Amino acid sequence: MAEICSTYPAAGSVYYWAGMLAHDHWAPLFSYICGWSNLLGNIGSTTAFASGFATLVASAISSSTGYILAPIAQVGISTAALLTWCLLNITRIDQHGFVSTCAAIYQVISSLIIVIVVLSVSATHSSADFVFFHLYNGTGLDNDACWYVVLIGVLTTLFAFTGYEAGGHIAEETQDARNAAPRGIVTCCYLATAVGFTYVVGLLFSIPGGDIPSLLGGDRSQKGGLTSDVFTNKSITPLPLITSPFNVTYNNIPSNHSVIPPLLTSFNDNVLMNLFLASMGSNGALGLIILVILNVYFAGASSVTVTSRISYALARDGGYPFSASLKQLNPITKAPVRLVVVIILKCWLLLLLQLVNTTAFWAIVSITTIGLQISYAIPIWLRVTQSRISFTPGPFHLGRFSLVCGWISAIWLTATSLLFFFPFKFPITAQNMNYTSVVVGVVVCIASIFWIVNGRHWFKGPHGLKKVVKITID
Repeated sequence: MAEICSTYPAAGSVYYWAGMLAHDHWAPLFSYICGWSNLLGNIGSTTAFASGFATLVASAISSSTGYILAPIAQVGISTAALLTWCLLNITRIDQHGFVSTCAAIYQVISSLIIVIVVLSVSATHSSADFVFFHLYNGTGLDNDACWYVVLIGVLTTLFAFTGYEAGGHIAEETQDARNAAPRGIVTCCYLATAVGFTYVVGLLFSIPGGDIPSLLGGDRSQKGGLTSDVFTNKSITPLPLITSPFNVTYNNIPSNHSVIPPLLTSFNDNVLMNLFLASMGSNGALGLIILVILNVYFAGASSVTVTSRISYALARDGGYPFSASLKQLNPITKAPVRLVVVIILKCWLLLLLQLVNTTAFWAIVSITTIGLQISYAIPIWLRVTQSRISFTPGPFHLGRFSLVCGWISAIWLTATSLLFFFPFKFPITAQNMNYTSVVVGVVVCIASIFWIVNGRHWFKGPHGLKKVVKITID
């Protein structure tokens, strides 16, 4: 992808690349699929960051008070985060780089601080054998099916390895884009690998006794379970001034004499917070979770930036509803203000779905990684097939390893995307069913009908953009 970006440094990245790499006849279709897959993936990603931000804030409140916020309050916190991200992304585009750089530095340093602190203060640590060779099987299958557990386990890492196309999305705002943008993509992957590996391994070593079930909310009375007071003494305390004639159950704790206020419903069930609590108690855990909250906040702000750029690329080529109006840039900030607002509204509507059906909400958000991976795979497939001979490398290129790396990347992205359709829990029930296939099927049907009936007659893809215009501010 970095090599392709060096040749085509344009806003929209994968969408633009697909149109440039495909044969003229197929360019509109491939760029259409690629652009909308990336857009839907980024909208889902931004929504997930907003929801995760609220969940972590609720966990911080839980560690201090014993309660977490109800869904309606968490949606309110997510909404507040979206609004601030909106404000950040409608400012002058030349200020985005400074904010992004500071955020990246903070995320690396804070992740290392968390690992060092947790490892230093934990009373007990997991063994190296547990960290590197233990297999936790939460699928419900027999351990004979460990191969399936390993394949499904790979999926948990894939979300962390998305978003690296961001360097391409903002290439038109970057000096020396043909060199800087691709190097940004590669550097992002290197840092994600190094910091992510250190972070995960550090947290695994910090699990007391390697007791994963307890962190996940399992039976903590079993031998080897976490016995910290933060688990054994945590309970819901009804407020005596609030009474109710109804029998109410929160987290399987019945109460027939009082209810908890509408915004406070249950104690903390966040796995990461549970690990922090078991390692260093309530006060220390609160400090660490705040570091994580800020990490998620910065990630969400960056996600809005990336989503607005792919939206702008689609709108510029007429591939977005009401493109003529939405593609307008603010004359002062040079930011696509209208598109940013539309993106925030879409994410907010998705967040409201949590109040109606959480299963449907997470089923929709779950296609985030699939959408992004498909948008990555399309230009790579086109690079190694239709443009295998005609592709002209830019300043950053892989030389004789280009096609080999391209085939490996394309096959990996395709195969791992298919894994998302497999069930995660057995036996399969209506509650634990993987609804990804349903959501993807609906999206594909709607998109196909729109393309056949309407889109193919007028959408020409990015081929009309012969020259990339660099956006500058006077």
